[in-house]
Amino acid sequence: MGINFSRHIYPVHTTILNKKDWIIAAYAGNELGPGKNGLLLNKASIEQSGFNTIILGLLHIGRGNICPACPSPWNPDGAQTGDIIFNNIFIVSDEKLPEQIPPLTDWANLLNQVSISTNLSWSFGGGAAWISDFYTIYDVFLHQDEIPETSILYKNMQILYDKFPAVRCVDIDCEEICGPDDYFDWQTTVVAFAKMCNNIGFSLSISPYTYKEDWQNIITRTGYNSSYKPIISKINLQCYDGGAGNTPEDWKLHEPYQTQNYLPIIAGFWKDNTTEEITSDLELWKNDVSGGFIWNYGDKDKPDPNNKLYSDAILKGLNST
Repeated sequence: MGINFSRHIYPVHTTILNKKDWIIAAYAGNELGPGKNGLLLNKASIEQSGFNTIILGLLHIGRGNICPACPSPWNPDGAQTGDIIFNNIFIVSDEKLPEQIPPLTDWANLLNQVSISTNLSWSFGGGAAWISDFYTIYDVFLHQDEIPETSILYKNMQILYDKFPAVRCVDIDCEEICGPDDYFDWQTTVVAFAKMCNNIGFSLSISPYTYKEDWQNIITRTGYNSSYKPIISKINLQCYDGGAGNTPEDWKLHEPYQTQNYLPIIAGFWKDNTTEEITSDLELWKNDVSGGFIWNYGDKDKPDPNNKLYSDAILKGLNST
């Protein structure tokens, strides 16, 4: 459970990593996910890419449209069972364990090998119009502002934690946001999801691009873990597409109740940005960030042969003098 530290006072600080500890990350989907032996084919490319963090996604909860076996988005019904889906493959479904499906066993073993040299995260959500992960949580699984341990979603997330030990972080990319007239309480839903993940043992990051004040409210409401650290411990800030114009300086989000203790920011780009633009921006931002990330690692089930150019561009900007 979260801990309320509103009456405690802590030293003022902004978390910026040492140069040797920069986070150089990439979001990765089909090309590293289950199916088509993607990870098997691309393990060597990960090791050569220059990225020390891979964020696997996007994962979905009862995703519709593209997955014909799932309920339609925006209208989850009794068939909704908290399935966890990646690349249109049920990686946890109806409490079935991953080892019951041989391809997933191979994929889990490959993740273990990759994790020796690369930090791995799951990312839930995304910005496509059909995505309804957090609405599904709100409509089906939220009870008195919590996700009960007895729910199938909680049990499936526990299976995800237990059966894929290489991945110990969850990234929340909730973009089902409509402003003051939201059609559901997305903030309470994200808080409940984050607290559930923390209780299971995951660390948490968020990937915002707008509604800064709402995300600050989520961080504060989520609180601290049993180790007296913020449950949401990192910000993967989108500075591209809908987040174009964002800067780390403008997105300093603080720990719960500690208004000058800022969470580390990893500044994000996509491959419509040139490597020169990435380096230039990070030269300006290097004192406000703990790293950079790229959306995304590949395209059409293949890694981008230029990945090393992007990771080098991030590192060059961060290490500029």
